[in-house]
Amino acid sequence: MHTGMNKPFYQIMKELDSAKTVDKRPIIVSFSGGKSSALMCHLLETLPQYRDRVKHYVFANTGCEMPETLNFLKKWEYWCGYSGIKVHRIEAVIHFGERKSSTYRIVSHNEMANAYRLNKRQPFWQMVEKYGLPSVSFPHCTRELKINPIKAFIRDYLGLQKGQFVQAIGMRYDEPSRIKKYPDFIYPLYDVKITKQDVHDFFAQDDLKFYGL
Repeated sequence: MHTGMNKPFYQIMKELDSAKTVDKRPIIVSFSGGKSSALMCHLLETLPQYRDRVKHYVFANTGCEMPETLNFLKKWEYWCGYSGIKVHRIEAVIHFGERKSSTYRIVSHNEMANAYRLNKRQPFWQMVEKYGLPSVSFPHCTRELKINPIKAFIRDYLGLQKGQFVQAIGMRYDEPSRIKKYPDFIYPLYDVKITKQDVHDFFAQDDLKFYGL
């Protein structure tokens, strides 16, 4: 696998091996269920500046995730078993009749898969019932089904307050317009110049194919 600087992936690992970690705060990893996000998780467990830090992996199910996404998540978590990665699966809880942001509930893989199979996409349609259909002008889908439930999970389940953690976002080096330089956000893929082609090359490895990834 090569980066945007045409350096072998193992060489980047070697060069960064002596890097000193300055920020010791836990890392909250928002796992989208895609391959770029999955590779980011792998880097967080292997790159020296991240591997010794506490990490919490979170997947926020909207109720409309495709079965392929849910199955990929399960297979990826199994492949990553060597590193102890556990992905917390959560769904939004919509609060009707009160001015309150969405909170969360913890769900299992089977719950999510069965809900999709039975067409019970409750988080999304409950969000629509309260806030209306989302649009570019009113992006409450992302806010109420992902951002706010994850915030509530961090606060209530993990017991962490703003400033006590950083969030890892899976934007690649070839997506510069999506990078927001906030102090509590990190972009591991961008920082080591991972592109879409790098992601493709990583998942072309035989052992990953063996697991159906």
